Amino acid sequence: MITISQLKLPVSHTPDQLKKKILRMLGIQEKDLIQYTIRKRSLDARRKPELFYVYTVHCTVVNEDRVCRKERPEKRRRGPTALRMRGRTISPPARSL
Repeated sequence: MITISQLKLPVSHTPDQLKKKILRMLGIQEKDLIQYTIRKRSLDARRKPELFYVYTVHCTVVNEDRVCRKERPEKRRRGPTALRMRGRTISPPARSL
């Protein structure tokens, strides 16, 4: 099982948009995603009037070992989104101020 945290989407998003964001984050095709479960959904209201839901999801994928070893381009690591794969957390590099 792979855990993805800090997936941020507008309040008006559709379930299909959440699924597409999961697929993009994992770098897999739709056929490789067996299922995903929403473990947490929080409302981020810090930038009113723009409201966002922030998700933590658990994903089951085909050939999980290959997905865990896959190197992701930097453009997919923007923001605080983190992946937890088999006890490992892969998060974006820290930004210096």
